[in-house]
Amino acid sequence: MTKILAAYYSWSPAGNTAHIAELIHKITGADLYEIVPKKAYPADYTAT
Repeated sequence: MTKILAAYYSWSPAGNTAHIAELIHKITGADLYEIVPKKAYPADYTAT
């Protein structure tokens, strides 16, 4: 039996990446692992 792990990082718990990870989990039966930064990004963070 093959084990599948879907590791993901999502800026928001309800973000697109988290949603797609959930879909992958439902379709493949993969275990989910959310990558969480040790230090949270500031609320006013803007990627450049």
